[in-house]
Amino acid sequence: PDAVFLIPEEWRHWRLHAHRAVVADWKAFPFRERQMRAWHDRYLDVFDLEQGIGYPVRATERWLRVLATRYRIDYAVVPRSSCLRWPTVALSGRWKLVAVAR
Repeated sequence: PDAVFLIPEEWRHWRLHAHRAVVADWKAFPFRERQMRAWHDRYLDVFDLEQGIGYPVRATERWLRVLATRYRIDYAVVPRSSCLRWPTVALSGRWKLVAVAR
């Protein structure tokens, strides 16, 4: 199976260009009730709209590890300034791609 990526909301079109699976984004919205609930839960886990904060604001190792375990995330796009102990795979502007340790 393909790797699963955690991406910031502003990268919502990346999934379509990269042909990769992402945990949650606004573009891939399901139309069946059961899948819609699962999508909604994932979206709130990642972006936490009720608190007015979300990914990548809370991109701490602990939080990312919880999400990685829950959603089988392999890679995460985080702010370049993030202090994570995981290997950096790529750099792009103010972002970096890290290999997530589950």
